Amino acid sequence: CLDAGSSDFFKIWACWCSHLYIEGQTLVALGSQQVRFFWIMDNYSTQPKAAVHLNLEFGGGLELLFGSIKSHSVDIPLKSDLEKLKMEHLLVWVKENLLRERSELFMKDKSVRPGVLVLINDCDWELCERLNATLENNDTVVFISTLHGG
Repeated sequence: CLDAGSSDFFKIWACWCSHLYIEGQTLVALGSQQVRFFWIMDNYSTQPKAAVHLNLEFGGGLELLFGSIKSHSVDIPLKSDLEKLKMEHLLVWVKENLLRERSELFMKDKSVRPGVLVLINDCDWELCERLNATLENNDTVVFISTLHGG
């Protein structure tokens, strides 16, 4: 591949090949073995994305919904270095990436179900703006079910 030019936001790549490999996908040229590709891509898409490292803990029976694993050390990707991770985004990420079964027992709409205690660095999330709470690198978020059978 040949770097044919660049600007602050875009790079133009020119390639002469029968296969082109870009960001995890192979584009196969049909017909001639010598095909010229021009590819415009966002510079930022080729750079490592920012991420927030978190420690997540599940207890009170919630761990059963997460493959019986109580503690998870995760890196939550951000769209940019300027973006802040909010609890609302964390819950979506947890639902899409960690939750293995019965999401209705963990979440209701965009929040956790009533009966799930959420602690951010040992502080009740009710005191930290709930879904709008901003999470920082190496924070610990604990989810505990307070509902038990008897």
